[in-house]
Amino acid sequence: HCGAPSKLITDQGSHFVAELTRAIIESCNTTHILATPHHPISNAQTERFNTTFAPALSKLTSDQTLDWDEFLQHVIYAYNTSKHTTTSLTPIQIMFTRENQLIMDPKKMKISLMKPNEYYEKAKQSRVLFFNHVKLNIKHQLVKTRHDKNRPDPKYVKGDLVLVRVIIRTSKFQEKFEGPYRITNQIGSVTFIVKIENLDNDENTNYTKQVTTADMKHIFSFEVV
Repeated sequence: HCGAPSKLITDQGSHFVAELTRAIIESCNTTHILATPHHPISNAQTERFNTTFAPALSKLTSDQTLDWDEFLQHVIYAYNTSKHTTTSLTPIQIMFTRENQLIMDPKKMKISLMKPNEYYEKAKQSRVLFFNHVKLNIKHQLVKTRHDKNRPDPKYVKGDLVLVRVIIRTSKFQEKFEGPYRITNQIGSVTFIVKIENLDNDENTNYTKQVTTADMKHIFSFEVV
């Protein structure tokens, strides 16, 4: 809807460096920049978006995760119409300097149209106001981040129920944490032994693993039936 991009940053996946992709990019007169392999910060905006996009998409897909493409537009629309914590605005507001209009929204009885040049000037003024608003919210978010860094780490003790991070994920749609596990022993200041919680009264469930606090999070309410 906004024309061809002047610059495109991607990783070095085979679908991005294929001859067809290269030909399309060249025909659009777009500069193609390849990110450094295994260096996510070189394409940080996309990587940050994926950390929100992939989990949201995984909530809608089936267990086989083969129908994910059917929900792309739904998730993108939800993302573009949701207020972001950092900016306190929706992407549509920032991009088009207006609220998103839905077909079920009440229609305005009176419609006034501006001249094209007036609309352009009004849009420029609104964009400046929006950008200043976003910059202010980003500053507030940075202050909050610095404050949170000084907060004490969560405390874990023997008997706590926790979820453990999945270090090697076979799919982007796989859950980031698994469990529940119960802490059975502490062997260091940040190192614990955890055992998979027996939910099915299976006497053979004795799986344990060693984890650190960086890869655990508390389960605050959980009932074992």
